[in-house]
Amino acid sequence: MKNLTKSFVCLFALLALTLSLVGCGFSFRTSDLTPYVSFGDADWRDINLSVTEVPEITDDDVKKEFNSYFEEGKYYLPVADETRTVANGDTIFLHYTGILMSALEKAVSDGKIADTNCTGLTMSQIRELSIGFDGGSTSTLTSLKIGSNSYIEGFESGLVGVLPSLENMNTPYPLTLAFPSNYSNSSLAGKTVVFFCAVIYIADIPEGATTAPTFTSENITAEMVNTILGLEGENAYPDMEACMKRIREGLEADRDSELRSAKQTALWKALVEKANVTLTDKVSETYVKNYLADRMADLQYLYKNNPSYYYYYSGTTSAPTMALLVQMLGYSADNYMESMKADAADAVKQELIFWYLVRTENMLMTDAEVAAKKQEYIDDYGANVFEGYTEDTIYQQFLFDKFNEETLKYLEENNRITYTPAEEKK
Repeated sequence: MKNLTKSFVCLFALLALTLSLVGCGFSFRTSDLTPYVSFGDADWRDINLSVTEVPEITDDDVKKEFNSYFEEGKYYLPVADETRTVANGDTIFLHYTGILMSALEKAVSDGKIADTNCTGLTMSQIRELSIGFDGGSTSTLTSLKIGSNSYIEGFESGLVGVLPSLENMNTPYPLTLAFPSNYSNSSLAGKTVVFFCAVIYIADIPEGATTAPTFTSENITAEMVNTILGLEGENAYPDMEACMKRIREGLEADRDSELRSAKQTALWKALVEKANVTLTDKVSETYVKNYLADRMADLQYLYKNNPSYYYYYSGTTSAPTMALLVQMLGYSADNYMESMKADAADAVKQELIFWYLVRTENMLMTDAEVAAKKQEYIDDYGANVFEGYTEDTIYQQFLFDKFNEETLKYLEENNRITYTPAEEKK
């Protein structure tokens, strides 16, 4: 990142932006766009796309994906004695989620949880609160040798005496600890934290063993997969066939997403090439100001609701300023506007074309359409999926998705998309 100039220059840049955002005189959503965009007498849909095909998912792809979870050889089998509790020197496998006490207290005051111990909540429900700090949670089963001093003081000793079980995912054990005052991450130093821990099993490590066995789709059971990944209830695999089926579905969803992204890229390349677009300083400056305003809103949200994430992205615990944002984007405070306008030229063209088409083609969405779309996302991803996003941002994303979907459907139905195998693409 480039160094910033003197602080008064940064302050002036922030003030200038704030003032100019008030009645800047041009809006992509409401201003007349005909002086800036034209397709002449041609139909804008009269385009052909060439898209590199994404290979179909094979059985070998599924096995390779599955084996990638376990091929490192880090998961030992559990000890046979199911009544044995954790002791010093044991290697355990667990899931955990760390949340700062301040975030828990806020969640209590907001009515999201009953108390700071998250009484009555499962590990999944605690994670769905989305108030944990960056780097404070496991994504898969993690090994830990008790007494290794790998974690902050009190973490390992606090798990001594715990009885391992898959049921611990339903009733995670809260460990209330404090980060050292000299902790490397200043946003966490000295802070009180609660780690919600689910100890799944104690590893049975043969004497003299230096590595765990390597599991593959051929030599592991569904029960072991569920144990390692912490899956239970409806999420658990009843057998290996169901496990491989779910992996295939995930890979196919990734393939569909990759192919959709390739088609969208080709679509916008073709539209930019076909349209006659006139860029003016006013239009480019409006785009940059809107972009900066959105990014500032993102920073302010992180600063208020996720201090550890804010520290991770910004490198500071100080409140967000335009000077900081400009620095994070890699620009100098004294010339960022001109530099950003030049860098954003292609994006501005797409923005103009997008709003021109959705408005002239009457593709704008009704409140009912937006509400229905929001509910779809909530059903799929949870009630907090839109947290931190403005209604305007949500609307524009939905509208962009709608335009892409309807346009690509039209092109597909009219045989205007040609798929080229990757090896033949030049």
